[in-house]
Amino acid sequence: MMQSDTRSWLQRQFKGLLLVVTASIILAAGFNTFRSDGIPWFEDWNARMRSRTLPEGISGISSEEARNLFQSGTALFLDARDPEGFVEGHIRGALNLPINQFGTAFPNLADRLSQAALIVTYCSDVTCDMSDELAQSLLLNGYSNVMVYLGGVREWEEMGQPLETGSVD
Repeated sequence: MMQSDTRSWLQRQFKGLLLVVTASIILAAGFNTFRSDGIPWFEDWNARMRSRTLPEGISGISSEEARNLFQSGTALFLDARDPEGFVEGHIRGALNLPINQFGTAFPNLADRLSQAALIVTYCSDVTCDMSDELAQSLLLNGYSNVMVYLGGVREWEEMGQPLETGSVD
């Protein structure tokens, strides 16, 4: 008898919880649907991230533009990811300048960066904005010729372009 009462009580609690969760989902979906700034149900996040607003004074470049700059040797590529991501795979010849360690890492690389040279920052993929932050930090430190490669390592690899693995200099 006691076990039956407990089971019945648990079933009522579960039904109540299920009712609250269902009502919450319906209410949230309703509000989201009718809000002018609601979150889209389906969206191509890659397209949205490509059209993101970059910091003032900084341009984004496509995979083709990045490849052309790499092949011509006219740009220095800076990887904004942490050292672990850099070691796993980075654009050949790139330097690692993690945005989350900018204050300590930048002075060590500053002598290798020419303020007149073209610098291309990148990170993992189109959804990563660490490259935007790195470009802005460089701009604030007097580097005016900075661009962001929006596709990052993922698109670089998908294009069959060379990656390096190994330690940070």
